[in-house]
Amino acid sequence: MSKVKKLFNPSKTKFWWAYIVLAVALVLCGLILMPIWGKTDVFWKEWGTKAVCACIGALILIYLFTFLIHRFKGAGAVKVLTIIEFCLLLLTAVACILLTCGISLGIPTERNACTILGMAFYFRGVVEIFRGYYHRSSNNYPLWWLAVAVGFVTIGCWMFFKPFFTNVTVQWIISIAFICLSIVFIVLAFVAKPVKKK
Repeated sequence: MSKVKKLFNPSKTKFWWAYIVLAVALVLCGLILMPIWGKTDVFWKEWGTKAVCACIGALILIYLFTFLIHRFKGAGAVKVLTIIEFCLLLLTAVACILLTCGISLGIPTERNACTILGMAFYFRGVVEIFRGYYHRSSNNYPLWWLAVAVGFVTIGCWMFFKPFFTNVTVQWIISIAFICLSIVFIVLAFVAKPVKKK
């Protein structure tokens, strides 16, 4: 947390120009990943689609190895369901990585970001509902979290069976996020620039 705070509150340094270089790189990435290049002959026209798959795979792996791996505690059906959730999402992350590498798996990619996210919500909701069922006799499981779990299942089913946003939408989000982040780094560059002595 302190490193993140230091990054967004930099001290004066002679290497302030590194923020500018990073900002330019982020702007270029944002422009290259935009979906406007799909019908052109530029060599990076498919980079945006691959970036969506890469981001989905990376987010799933972060979710698995920072959150879900710590949910293996306990025994019985809940643990089995958590392991099944982990394995299925790990296979999904591997499929996303293979799609990023250009290996066709016969998966329709137009709306797979919404579908995969819906599947992740559904699995998490189902496991939490079972956890709530097995802890119904104790006061350790809050009722509001059970309502959240039901919401996860509902949203997950909706996103899986009737995806309401396409990968192009995700591409735009990624591109705009890169450009907005570049603006932040330009501001940080001026904050970190040393003041010349008179």
